[in-house]
Amino acid sequence: MSAFEERFQTFMEKIQALEEKISRLEMIVQSIDSQMRQLSIGSSSAEQTENPEHESSNNPSQSNDVTNQDLKEEIQTVLRKQSEMVESLKSICKHLQDNNTQSSHIYPLDKDTDLNDIETKIDAASQFKFRLVYELSHIETKDIKVMVRRIMPKLFTDNILSDYSWSGYQSTAKNKSAFSTLKICSVIRDAIKAEFSNTSQNGNEFENIFKNNIIYVLNQAHKHTREHNTSEST
Repeated sequence: MSAFEERFQTFMEKIQALEEKISRLEMIVQSIDSQMRQLSIGSSSAEQTENPEHESSNNPSQSNDVTNQDLKEEIQTVLRKQSEMVESLKSICKHLQDNNTQSSHIYPLDKDTDLNDIETKIDAASQFKFRLVYELSHIETKDIKVMVRRIMPKLFTDNILSDYSWSGYQSTAKNKSAFSTLKICSVIRDAIKAEFSNTSQNGNEFENIFKNNIIYVLNQAHKHTREHNTSEST
């Protein structure tokens, strides 16, 4: 089995695990529905038998209904997001099968011209983007923070990152371009999401971790570049 086939099989196994998780969540939703129906039937029968004039607002089963409904809606939200992730992963796999070619660029990128070329290819060729997402998603690591800090130096040198900040800014000393608006930033985000698709972190939690660690790497690049320039001038 080739290296590509091994990676592809791993990707498919992740999709299968995610689909199994979705199936379990669907069973939980069905169970909640069943419990809610039973509580509703039992509550209605008890009210008619024991006290027909009893106020429904005093029925403790209503509290259970509300709790179960809230839980059901939360699970359905997770289900929807997990299903969207499965479809995204399947789409990536399809493109990988159709375009089993290695990206031809030499990393890490060190010049603006190289980065501009990558940006153009990501925008113009979906298979190039999917291939890059696939390759980056197989940088094995234990958590999102470490994965960000491994991917960034793999793709970029400190020299090119020193020209960027997360949002970009202008100053009398030097302007910084916005890293967050680069297409390759979205590629990095998609790769990490693909690797950690089975985690329980919601979108906001993921985005905060992702953003904060991109900022950390950019700041480190600025620091290293300043130190390098200082040592050369002395």
